[in-house]
Amino acid sequence: MTNSIILIPGMLKPLRLARVYGFLVERRDGVYHPGGSQPACSLVWRRRWLKVAGW
Repeated sequence: MTNSIILIPGMLKPLRLARVYGFLVERRDGVYHPGGSQPACSLVWRRRWLKVAGW
């Protein structure tokens, strides 16, 4: 059986950046692409993804 994850608009930008750069960097107030000064998403979104993914 496969599980599908429904992507919501808040997830698209961080996932796109992770695909381009290969990884994202967690800092105090959010998740950034390497060398970025604007967060790709907040830590709240990151926690939500981990909960949904079951990690």
